Amino acid sequence: VCSSDLEVANDATVNVVDDLETWAARILESSGYAATEVVMGLDAWKVFRKKQAVKDALDTNYRGSDAALAIFTPTDGAAVQYRGMIGPFRIWTYNDVYEDDSGTLQPLMDQKSICIMNPAGLEGVRAFGAIMDAEAGYQSMDLFPSNWRTQDPSAEFFMIQSAPLMIPVRPNAALVAKVIP
Repeated sequence: VCSSDLEVANDATVNVVDDLETWAARILESSGYAATEVVMGLDAWKVFRKKQAVKDALDTNYRGSDAALAIFTPTDGAAVQYRGMIGPFRIWTYNDVYEDDSGTLQPLMDQKSICIMNPAGLEGVRAFGAIMDAEAGYQSMDLFPSNWRTQDPSAEFFMIQSAPLMIPVRPNAALVAKVIP
């Protein structure tokens, strides 16, 4: 993903709607695709929604189903939330987490960042990296199932390993900006 070193200060002089349009123009120039989706972390959203330009432009009138929107609607609504539209941009927040090796929950997306993109422009394929297991022969494969037994107490364990890697065809159809320093 094409990243940006642009930062939006948390002050009243910054027009974040202008920033979205500038970033969208950058994506169009570099990929040939117009940006349609804006996904941001909750920290970025909290600052974004307070801006007067956003209050003036954000359309939260949910008018029923939109076929393009339905692609992005999550099944349970837990991690992704639709917030409204500003011009041609659908605004979303993303707040999913994973558990790291120490057992601490970590956000999947930097909560102070915004990603603006055109999903159709990104396209891409799913590839798979090598399974780092001698039993798998350190080969690339979709899934590697394994099981083993232990004694005292007797138990059988099952595990499936995978190393997916999403490869966008046009990475410049997206831009990520850290908007809160």
